[in-house]
Amino acid sequence: MMVTSKAIPHPTPVVLRALQLHQSGRLQEAEGLYTRALQLNPEDVHALHFLAVLRHQSGQGEAALGLLKKATGLAPGLADAWCNLGHVYRDLERYGDARSAYEHVLSLQPGLPEAWNGLGSLHQQSGALSDAETAYLKTLDLQPDSAEACYNLGTVLARTGRWKEAADCCLKAIRLAPGHAEPYGQLADIYLNQNRTEDALQCVRMGLKIDPRHSELQYILGFALSIKGDLPAARDACASSLDANPDHAAALSALLYIKRQLADWAAIDELSRRLAAGLERGWQQISPFSFLAEPAGRQQQLRCARLWTGNIQQTTGQAVSDHVARQPGKRLTIGYLSADFYRHPTAYLTAGMFEHHDRQRFQVIAYSNSRHDKSKIRQRLEAAFDRFVDIRSMSPAQAAAQIRADGVDILVDLKGHTLEAATAVMALRPAPIQVNYLGYPGTMGAAYIDYIIGDPVVTPFDEKDDYLEHIVQLPNCYQVNDDKRTCPSASPGRKALGLPVDGVVFCCFNNSWKITEEVFGCWMAILKSVPGSVLWLHGRLSLDVLKHNLQLAMKKYQVDLERLIIAGPQPLELYLQQYHEADIFLDTLPYNAHTTASDALWMGCPVITVSGDTFPSRVGASLLTAVGLPRLICNNLDDYRQLAVNLALDPERLAVLRAHLRHGRSEFPLFDTAGFTRYLEQAYLEMASRFSAGTTAAFAVQGSTGRN
Repeated sequence: MMVTSKAIPHPTPVVLRALQLHQSGRLQEAEGLYTRALQLNPEDVHALHFLAVLRHQSGQGEAALGLLKKATGLAPGLADAWCNLGHVYRDLERYGDARSAYEHVLSLQPGLPEAWNGLGSLHQQSGALSDAETAYLKTLDLQPDSAEACYNLGTVLARTGRWKEAADCCLKAIRLAPGHAEPYGQLADIYLNQNRTEDALQCVRMGLKIDPRHSELQYILGFALSIKGDLPAARDACASSLDANPDHAAALSALLYIKRQLADWAAIDELSRRLAAGLERGWQQISPFSFLAEPAGRQQQLRCARLWTGNIQQTTGQAVSDHVARQPGKRLTIGYLSADFYRHPTAYLTAGMFEHHDRQRFQVIAYSNSRHDKSKIRQRLEAAFDRFVDIRSMSPAQAAAQIRADGVDILVDLKGHTLEAATAVMALRPAPIQVNYLGYPGTMGAAYIDYIIGDPVVTPFDEKDDYLEHIVQLPNCYQVNDDKRTCPSASPGRKALGLPVDGVVFCCFNNSWKITEEVFGCWMAILKSVPGSVLWLHGRLSLDVLKHNLQLAMKKYQVDLERLIIAGPQPLELYLQQYHEADIFLDTLPYNAHTTASDALWMGCPVITVSGDTFPSRVGASLLTAVGLPRLICNNLDDYRQLAVNLALDPERLAVLRAHLRHGRSEFPLFDTAGFTRYLEQAYLEMASRFSAGTTAAFAVQGSTGRN
């Protein structure tokens, strides 16, 4: 509502008529009348004010700003004009000016709900979530039926993990303004964070009935469908999101990732170039994890991660900074934060490490936001820690407070920027030393992460400028492995697995999104050079679509379609047994095999890799170095193709490699869990020592190149 005083004249009949037209959506006619009023009186504050609002609504922020400055100069007591000035400053990202405008409004009229709501949005943008919540609650106290304030409060509560309260706010906003689509999107996002995928899908579809071309809703629909496993429909939803908004960074990032999962390479190079261009423009919503699969360099990966974490910091809240060094002689408390403490590759890699930690020197606590699948590996993990803390029901602030109260000296993030990561907890810096390890092969681009754990192959010191963290190099290999994991000695046989009894079997059991068109073309060249050979892959989702797309590519290379075999998901023991029937594991580029490469080497299957220029493209080289097979590391795809063909056509040489892996398993540093844990503990002790001395710097843990 307009605020008037004795010093401010009432609107003229011309302005009142223009305002009626304005409110009914007849903007062109309204603009004409506002302009006419100003021709009659250039100092008509109401015409200046309302024309500014119209300009702002039309996306002409600078024009609106000039009109509002003039209006507030002529009528310093016109509170509504000051409030709209705050809105314009905010949308022009002049946040200090916006705050001053809102505070001036509230000095004129403390009970103006629009000003409190605007002030709340500024607090929210700056990460002061508690202040934002207070401002939105004040707005609702003054105007209980404000759908906008309900929605805004819901977004703040969601960012602090208070899911039920956030959902209640969104539901109230929907009741108050049923014709608005935005609250449906926020509510769907809340449901997704609670693993209520079907509820999220129902919610987002209701929003799309209101606005079928709503870009954010289409993106959320795509994200939910991808979680459900319907990748073709998810791809189409993300494409629709981009049709509505070509600059929707998250939708473009997701679309590329989904298309890679489906081996749908149509127009993928063009989409990839668009993503790179968006990164240069400063897009904050490009997933750093999916970007690792793009043909990009380390500096681009750093930029992507920094933009992503910058956005997280803006919406998380204030970080703790007053950490105190531990008392001399006290055990170091190590916290491991992960969503993968269940039947997940990370769990299988790390279980032995947790068990081997020296309890005389270290207390080890798990902070788990993962599902509880009641599996054997989950039970083993719970027993491996001194304490196992489930933080799923906690907000980021509550989880951070718990970690801080537990006196954690070093908090190790095992997720990085992967799905379900609790990055918001790390952003609150609950521990004095924070570490990026294992789950994410690259820099997190976050000032609140002190170290990244690597090795001389994946993180050479001369590339330190490409990491925001300080590099810690472990000897041998950065990747831990569990030497207690199963090693089945037999398999069902090739026939039972759908493989030809004779001929060379090339395999790659990586996720399908790691397979690029270029790598697949190289594989086809290998098959054509090795008569009777087959390519054996694994698929997890949309197998029929994946197989169809790969077979289309095979036709292009004129390779018999029967030479491609795709297996579905298997229980762990059967999956490992399959390596007995595979002759050579062909790695992917630019994102190598990680756990799958270790699995292959553990089971005696040689891996051929190309060492690239980034962390994820050098993991294969790191693993092969740690099992004494650097000769299987190639510099480019041509050498890779030739090596694969030469090995396939030389059974004796291949047998020597398999024997090396089988007989040397107990000697390789890659599979020395106790030795690895000692080196990791040395790294933790050095981090703590440096923190006590007030320094942080890169360092290498000294050790042998063989098994301890």
